[in-house]
Amino acid sequence: MPLLLLLLLLMYLFSPSLPKAMLIPMLKLAQLLRIAGLDITFLNSEYNHERLVRHANIQERFAQYPGFCFRTIPDGLLADHPRSGVAVKELFESLNTRVKPILKDMLDEIRPRVTCIVGDGFVGFVVEVANELGIPIISFRTASACSFWVYSLASSSH
Repeated sequence: MPLLLLLLLLMYLFSPSLPKAMLIPMLKLAQLLRIAGLDITFLNSEYNHERLVRHANIQERFAQYPGFCFRTIPDGLLADHPRSGVAVKELFESLNTRVKPILKDMLDEIRPRVTCIVGDGFVGFVVEVANELGIPIISFRTASACSFWVYSLASSSH
């Protein structure tokens, strides 16, 4: 039986151009892993998935790959709540307090059992959930070295 791999992309942050920069590589990786014979579940927030379906022909593009499916999870915020700029702190708090238990339950219920997670490296609670459930995790980042430098400066100033 092929490995069931769960890909996580839970948020778009900071600017309209960043989502595309994060999403395209994640979807391309998912597509390549499916072509290699792995079963893929692409988990996305309901908010982001709606944007993805609205702006791209995503369902049709991946319909040609049996063993590839999309699932969604709430991000814990109201539909009209902003998810970028100054609201990013609220988004992270919601992800940690509301989404973490939902994700844990979802991963516990999926059959066949998830055997590996490739997660957005920006979402730390996913690593915690994977470790709690004993699921190996790979953090996938599409950021440049310059971005990592800025993140380290921002986190060291707190």
